[in-house]
Amino acid sequence: MTFTPPLRANGSWKGVTPQHERRVRDVCPAIFFVLAVLAAIGIGAYGIWAGRPCVEPAPLSQSAWTTDAVAQLHQNARVIAVMVAMVVLVAIGWVIALWLFAEVFMYASLFLAVLGMVLAGLSLVLWSGALLPQVVGGALLVGAVIVAVVVFALRNNVTVTSIIIAEGCQGLVSNCSLVLLITPIVFCCLAVFAAYLCVASVFLLSIPNGEVDGVPDCRTHPVWAKPLFVVLVVVGLWVYKFWCAVLHTTCGTALQYWHFTMKEGGEFRAFHAFRNSMTYSIGSMAFGGGIVALITGVQLLFLLVQKAFRRSCSKCVCAVDCCACIACSACTLPLQWITRYAFIYVGIYGTSFLVSARNSGDLISRSGYRLVLTNVMTTWLLLLGNLFCTGAVVALSVMGLGITGVGVLVLAVLSLLAFHFVVNLIRIAADTILVCYFEEMVRSEVEGQSVVSMKLREAIEQHKQLVDTARMAEEA
Repeated sequence: MTFTPPLRANGSWKGVTPQHERRVRDVCPAIFFVLAVLAAIGIGAYGIWAGRPCVEPAPLSQSAWTTDAVAQLHQNARVIAVMVAMVVLVAIGWVIALWLFAEVFMYASLFLAVLGMVLAGLSLVLWSGALLPQVVGGALLVGAVIVAVVVFALRNNVTVTSIIIAEGCQGLVSNCSLVLLITPIVFCCLAVFAAYLCVASVFLLSIPNGEVDGVPDCRTHPVWAKPLFVVLVVVGLWVYKFWCAVLHTTCGTALQYWHFTMKEGGEFRAFHAFRNSMTYSIGSMAFGGGIVALITGVQLLFLLVQKAFRRSCSKCVCAVDCCACIACSACTLPLQWITRYAFIYVGIYGTSFLVSARNSGDLISRSGYRLVLTNVMTTWLLLLGNLFCTGAVVALSVMGLGITGVGVLVLAVLSLLAFHFVVNLIRIAADTILVCYFEEMVRSEVEGQSVVSMKLREAIEQHKQLVDTARMAEEA
């Protein structure tokens, strides 16, 4: 079934469904989500009330190491604060650089991939005496040649991917309220609930299992405490996936509207997109996030069962459980792939999650290898950028500011988390522009006009000419 974007009465492109045409979708999942969150809060409150965590004194060596680490952090507190501000500036500079020079960075990252494979292959072939490393080195050399040939043959797709990334970064810069307003709200809500669940889990698993000589027995917990802990974990995963869906839906709506309105402002700016996500689309986001969280929770449960039966040496049960874990993983990966674009369709058209998932599946079937190629190149580019920016910040702090070991570790972790967050934003923006790209192909067939940038328009036309030439050559 081919997905046709909604059109106005006169046949013109809608872009984003207006607010007055939206309806509340997936009401039942929204109710279940609210009830699950309330139940988790209630379980956590009971655990905090009834739990008796026992604090044992730490060994002398561990206590001394902790004291030294705290002293080092206190000594480098100002330097770490300055470098965190530097991380923010580097992240902003990275987004602007990708906006301006995305194609240069793309080809540079692909060149580094080929160069790394060649160097690794030569080192294994020339300096290894064993047969297996030489075979691996030869495979790496052959893989480097294949990658180089594929990149040259699909250079038009590389150009399109670079333009998509550049358009996404331009959208983030033009809609800076997504970063300054929406993302702090999402991060704070997620952090507060995660901290509450962590504290509640510690207290829940410390509920005394009876008394010994009139003193609560804190060494063991009741049998029913572990199932309640599993409930907290599943609800925590659901809340995490929900807020990830909020970020996807909000960014997708704002960036799509920005893209299809000639880069002008409108009602679907960040705050309005966030309001629509938390009102009209809350059930759809809860539905999609709940499915992924449920499968992940079942997978964790199978892992716990496998660990328990491994101790009792039941190989048959372990084999069945291992097959169940593999089946859950096989379901989780394509489901996460589909939901990435389904949440964008939820924000754009205000449809239910199932309809958006169908449209997402249709997008994947229509795009074919181009979607896979775009995601692989985008992932590789953002991974290299994350590692390079983190390494640059840490190297600058070590060489220029004389920060010590524990401070370097803390700064490296904070930098990785910060740049990982920026990577997710860029990925969401690129996914949104990718949806715009494929919607643009449908739009040009329906209306014969285009609203994308001149670079992307030329790349689309060049790609169509190449496809038509190849088709004519096959027919001849």
